[in-house]
Amino acid sequence: MYFLKKCSSANCHSISLADQDFCPEHCANREVIEKNLIRELIEKSSFKERSFAYMNFHDLDLREKEFENCSFSHCSFKNVSFRKSRFSLVFFDFTDLEKIGFHKCDFINCVFAGS
Repeated sequence: MYFLKKCSSANCHSISLADQDFCPEHCANREVIEKNLIRELIEKSSFKERSFAYMNFHDLDLREKEFENCSFSHCSFKNVSFRKSRFSLVFFDFTDLEKIGFHKCDFINCVFAGS
């Protein structure tokens, strides 16, 4: 199971960006991290026990992907297709969802609270 990490910056209690050591506010290379994770999302088909927290996903085709025990907490999705994807124990809490294609997707024990 993935664990959300606290920011390593002194006196900061925020959650770290994706699988990094710092929160979005204290992360010096956020653009590079997002670019690398988006490339990984496009190239791979299966993701297990991963955090993508606080990421921005725009204009992506993520069809037929599998996500198990992952976090998309506090993310922003705009114009993204997840057609025929599978989600099991995935958190989309407090995520902005705009023009998202969830056609023919399977959701098992997923959380969309505050989205």
